[in-house]
Amino acid sequence: RSFDVQGHRGARGLRPENSIPAFRLALELGVPTLELDVCISADRRVVVSHDPYMSSVICSHEDGSPVTREEEKELLMFQMEYARIRRFDCGVRGHPEFPLQVPESVYKPLLSDVFDLVRNWPGQTGRDSTQFNIETKSTPAGDHIRHPGPAEFVELIYRVLTDFGMTQR
Repeated sequence: RSFDVQGHRGARGLRPENSIPAFRLALELGVPTLELDVCISADRRVVVSHDPYMSSVICSHEDGSPVTREEEKELLMFQMEYARIRRFDCGVRGHPEFPLQVPESVYKPLLSDVFDLVRNWPGQTGRDSTQFNIETKSTPAGDHIRHPGPAEFVELIYRVLTDFGMTQR
């Protein structure tokens, strides 16, 4: 038996969570399993994000103004096309709970972007061996409001997994 070290939201304590830089750093550190969260956009793209909305703690609008606590839950990704989601910056402000996190401008990537990173990773950990712990934030109360129903949610994720040959990981 072995202990599975997981990069929680990539390397969340050192880079903006659930971002390509966070996953890249986790791979550089030799983490064998990437833990990440996904939600679905209005145009049915699988987006890597812990929350199904733009968090007031880490996200900013395209003009640089912070997302406010009052508006964050109205900024549901399930109601936005991915092109709009990508215009938010969710890293340049840093995270107040992680003082070692390097603030940098990042967008919420697609699950396919993470798989591209891993597939093209030159190191031993990555291309052939990286495992994934993919978490959905699905609740019956959120069905068709914050996310699609369970069958569609799973089908959308499974499609990306099969397209990239990642079902066994």
